[in-house]
Amino acid sequence: MGRENEDAIYVGTNNRYLFSVIADGAGSSAFAKEAAHCTVNTAADFFARRHLDLFEKEEFQTGKDLVFAVQQALFEKAEVLHADFKEMMCTLIATVIDTQKKLYMSIHVGDGLIAITEKGKTDIVSYPENGITRQFTYMLNSENVMKHLRIKTGSFNPGSELFMCTDGAMEACFHKSEYIRRIQQISKFRCFTDDATYCKIC
Repeated sequence: MGRENEDAIYVGTNNRYLFSVIADGAGSSAFAKEAAHCTVNTAADFFARRHLDLFEKEEFQTGKDLVFAVQQALFEKAEVLHADFKEMMCTLIATVIDTQKKLYMSIHVGDGLIAITEKGKTDIVSYPENGITRQFTYMLNSENVMKHLRIKTGSFNPGSELFMCTDGAMEACFHKSEYIRRIQQISKFRCFTDDATYCKIC
């Protein structure tokens, strides 16, 4: 609706992992775009530098390590921008696949959505998390972010497909069946009124 896109996305790989990161900068912040790009670049570097240990640690510790790394990068970016860290507001939606062990991990803070399709059946891995209203969500720079850090792991078999998106791609969806229908039709959907970024990995 006439506004600059404040989402950022990065898809990458190393010799072990395939990963995708999406961040949605809060429109209420003057530095939403900078926060989103800083987040995806830091998270992508976090995954790319790991070759063996990503699935060896306890999964919540891996998520905490990632969030701490992003928070540090956001703090340093805020200093460069002469901004307050509180203004570096964005969500995090990430998946990483161990291509050897055929496992996936999802790491999620805020709204947006992660789903997996296997054998033609789509299940929601991580739903949007909102507060009192659907306009409120949780951000990476919030003090209680660890209470809202959601991590899931599972198998990723041949033919599986991981789907990730920002909240703009799921507008007017309220129930599981509506989310799944949107995922199935999203490539043909043209009625987004907010920033909408999505990614499929198969």
